[in-house]
Amino acid sequence: MKGGIDILTGKAMLPSIEGVWDNYRVKRQFIQLSTVIASQLLLVDEVMSAGKNMGQQSTNNMEEDV
Repeated sequence: MKGGIDILTGKAMLPSIEGVWDNYRVKRQFIQLSTVIASQLLLVDEVMSAGKNMGQQSTNNMEEDV
């Protein structure tokens, strides 16, 4: 089964034989980045939750002072 097209000839070719590894590299990079992105999203969620809780605490403190 052929998996690519030679842009010079227009014929089908096997990318691995021709040394084309772009799809493999792109997919590998997506898998590696997905863990980084997930970690960053969890960090943002944690920071936003902490900020929300601090806002509630300062509101409660203001009500107690009055």
